[in-house]
Amino acid sequence: MVIDHHHAELAKMVGTKKACRLLGRARATHYRRCQPARTTAPAVRPSPPNALSETERQGVLDLLHRPEHADLAVAQVWSRTLDDGTYLCSQSTMHRLLRANGESGERRRQRTHPAKKKPELMATKPNEIWTWDISKLKGPTKGIYYDLYCIIDIFSRYVPQWLVAEAESAELAKDFLEDAVRSQGVDRGTLTIHADRGSSMRSKPVSQLLIDLGVARSHSRPHVCPFTGYWGIGLHTPASVHYGTAAEIREQRQATLSAAFNDNPIRFRHRPPVAPQIPEAAWINEPAREVVAQNS
Repeated sequence: MVIDHHHAELAKMVGTKKACRLLGRARATHYRRCQPARTTAPAVRPSPPNALSETERQGVLDLLHRPEHADLAVAQVWSRTLDDGTYLCSQSTMHRLLRANGESGERRRQRTHPAKKKPELMATKPNEIWTWDISKLKGPTKGIYYDLYCIIDIFSRYVPQWLVAEAESAELAKDFLEDAVRSQGVDRGTLTIHADRGSSMRSKPVSQLLIDLGVARSHSRPHVCPFTGYWGIGLHTPASVHYGTAAEIREQRQATLSAAFNDNPIRFRHRPPVAPQIPEAAWINEPAREVVAQNS
């Protein structure tokens, strides 16, 4: 636009040719811009003499829509029709007709997978929900690693079984879980073991073992942490909560706090202190409170 403005002024003094040379503009560009824009409609392209008629186009679509052809690629339909001694059109024409009809996508039926639902597990006592995993541990030298097998009770946070091994294997995982279940004396049908989707966790030896022991299985969605519950246990040790001594310990703590309150209530602003309590439940993937309220 700036060149156009100066070109008009300069051309009055030195002429169009010299003005174009001084401003570095081609004369063809100048004359083209001086011409008015075309307002006529573009010419309609005539239909080629070999174009399919409307009836023929519909016949091709009907062929592609047949049940035996609905899941086949265009090339397969074209070749099968040719094998039957019939030629309707080229493959490119079939693609063009499908595209014009909004059917240019994948013709084969696609397998659909249901949405993966994350498990929601709640424990209200020890030995009700366990979660386990296998983690890598650095060895004494560079490039040396060991595998740590570890089980955590999500209610008590106690580790009923752990093992460090040189390698990971399904058979070792099976023996590891079996020793943990039997050492804890878990009754059949009362325990659920949760894990991620690692190869050992989903292996046949582990799956069959849990079936034989009457232990329910649960798996996280891919790339989801297997444990997302509360970690507070009222300032007790995991072993105390797991083996049932936490209630007695809390009573002793409460007695000490009550005695201190009776001796000097002002120190507590006349509010009786309460010893920390153990949460009533621990969760893996606790549902939102809105969902709980709707279901209750």
